[in-house]
Amino acid sequence: MHVTRVNLWRFILIGLAAGVLSGLFGVGGGIVMVPLLSLVGVLPRLASGTSLAATVPISLVGVITYAAHGALDLIPGLAIGGGTFLGAYVGTWLLQRIRPKALQITFALVMLATAVRLFIALPGDGDPFTPTLGRVLLLVVFGVVVGALSGLLGIGGGLVIVPVLVLGMGIDATIAKGASLVAILPGGVSGTLGNLRNHNVDLGMATAIGLSGAAGTVLGGWLVQVIDQRVAMALFTGLLVISALQMARKALNSPR
Repeated sequence: MHVTRVNLWRFILIGLAAGVLSGLFGVGGGIVMVPLLSLVGVLPRLASGTSLAATVPISLVGVITYAAHGALDLIPGLAIGGGTFLGAYVGTWLLQRIRPKALQITFALVMLATAVRLFIALPGDGDPFTPTLGRVLLLVVFGVVVGALSGLLGIGGGLVIVPVLVLGMGIDATIAKGASLVAILPGGVSGTLGNLRNHNVDLGMATAIGLSGAAGTVLGGWLVQVIDQRVAMALFTGLLVISALQMARKALNSPR
């Protein structure tokens, strides 16, 4: 699909929606971009590749926005992001050897359970990340798992990273979202380079979505600073439920 004056505004609106979600929840925005791009007639593979390319400027501006608000801790994000590099290769290797349908359904149920856990006891103010060698290594291993799951299931890393940092490590939710955006960047860059080689990215489309999404991320990053953190996490649980239902529907409709 070529970028024309008519559909340019569609891509700008898609980017704005994805950017606000990215800044507010610490996710890449693919959960919005891929379905909406498919809805306007973009082929699935091109929608995924273009969406991933657009997450790079969106996540980068999100990181800068969180840093400007004093809510960024690079260490957990870099530790997880480093692990996702290896994990992405693991996930790609496993994808050729296992059937992901059962794993998709299982993971959808895990996401639903996580949403229920978050909603029942919405976390309030958590703690900053205290770096120790053991915790950093644990996050690297976790990053490998996130990268593998992303490669296998096509999920956005932020949907996994934020709950684990908040529930598993007791990290403040806003700090966890900023760290998630840091962790998303390496995979977005490497994945986009691979997609460009395979001609799975429309650069004009990705530019329109990425630039408007970057503006939306600034708004989302501002909103997360001014709204009650429990309200923000309640909204995040809704996003988890939507993602889980999408994954379950995709698995049930898959022939494999």
